[in-house]
Amino acid sequence: MKVIILSLSLFLITSCSIFTNTKPEFFSFPNVVSIPIGKTGQVVKRKQFTLQYNNNCKVSNWVSYRVLRSNLLNNIGRTGDFRKDNKILGEQASLSDYKNSRYDRGHLARANLFTENYESMSTSFLLSNIIPQLKSNNRYGAWKKLEKLEFENIQTRGELLIVSGPVFSLNPKRLGGNKVCVPKSLFKVMLDPNKGDAIGFIIPNDYEVKSYDSFSMSVNEVEKVVGLDFFSELHDEFEETIESESKLLSWVKEASKSNFSINSKDLILSDGYNCGHSMYLTKSNRCYATKAGLKKRVKGVCCDKYLH
Repeated sequence: MKVIILSLSLFLITSCSIFTNTKPEFFSFPNVVSIPIGKTGQVVKRKQFTLQYNNNCKVSNWVSYRVLRSNLLNNIGRTGDFRKDNKILGEQASLSDYKNSRYDRGHLARANLFTENYESMSTSFLLSNIIPQLKSNNRYGAWKKLEKLEFENIQTRGELLIVSGPVFSLNPKRLGGNKVCVPKSLFKVMLDPNKGDAIGFIIPNDYEVKSYDSFSMSVNEVEKVVGLDFFSELHDEFEETIESESKLLSWVKEASKSNFSINSKDLILSDGYNCGHSMYLTKSNRCYATKAGLKKRVKGVCCDKYLH
């Protein structure tokens, strides 16, 4: 009888752990991203992000990436070395396609998420990670503000899984000799794997759109518009639960907690400079730290937190 009771107890413990441990194991592995399902194209995997390239439109259908808080702490500035992606097979966009157009070379995976090292920053400037984006939307509009929300939530939550991509009309406008498709909108879905919290956005590629608030939605709603299945690696019940809700307020609240001041004096930027030293911005928006009467150009979370 004791053996039977012991066996039953072990079964119940094991069974409970099966049903309560809904966090998928793949979130524990470094450099793992989620692969959306639903479109065709060449998939290119890199340490920084994975993408699926659309040779017809000369942009990626999506770029998927996982960013940790620790990835944001280094002092690697923008390299600005826009160039073709040598891993893309067939036709692709070139720099000349964007020349003299009214469109910026907008990042799908934002450059300032890849300050871990020079290679990561430079990789973000591959044209496979770039889409034609109206300047106002890219530089100070709704998409720019959404990227700030993304950045700050990585700081407070510790890590996020993110997928960004374009949404096209049936007959999209095209740029340059390679006929690069101009998206009518951009989408972004973000998943906090630790809290099981997810949210989606579809932001018009428009001059007039100033805020992302009215464009937030559930991940399921984004999937219906863009024709992709996000985070399919999750268990079905877990995926349906987190993708069916949209809690913008919780993401805004998390962003408001963004604060590195607790350990800021221990946060080394480069060559001994840290957030505890005096910092200032020049008229050209360059950030400098001063130490013992000397100044050094710096970039990273300190400038974002204290000077912007």
